[in-house]
Amino acid sequence: MPSYSPAVAVRLGVLRRGEQLYPRWETLLSDLVSNPNDKNGATASSVMTGWLRKLTVGVEIPGGAVVASHSWRETGAVSCHKANYDTMKMCEHGFWRDPNTMFTSYIRPFLHFPRSALLAELYDCLQ
Repeated sequence: MPSYSPAVAVRLGVLRRGEQLYPRWETLLSDLVSNPNDKNGATASSVMTGWLRKLTVGVEIPGGAVVASHSWRETGAVSCHKANYDTMKMCEHGFWRDPNTMFTSYIRPFLHFPRSALLAELYDCLQ
């Protein structure tokens, strides 16, 4: 078994937990929410937040940080931005109508996030 840094081992543990809790994790949201636009996305957001919190039980979260549905959007947007990913593709992936909203609300406030090697492995568009 390969040796991972403690931080990577924790992240891999979260992914493994997700696979155990819901083997089809990549379709979880579409399986559980029939209309993602219901209540302006609030239903989908609530489902995602609940599952993310189940997956990250026991993971040390930095002070002031919150694990919620927008964690994926923020981290994904910043990772894509740092990888010089196409702006319009980023909007498409994150369901943003306006690239300015994506940049001002999801990228600029979180530019301090480091590039995520884990996300880059999961999403080859970030290589």
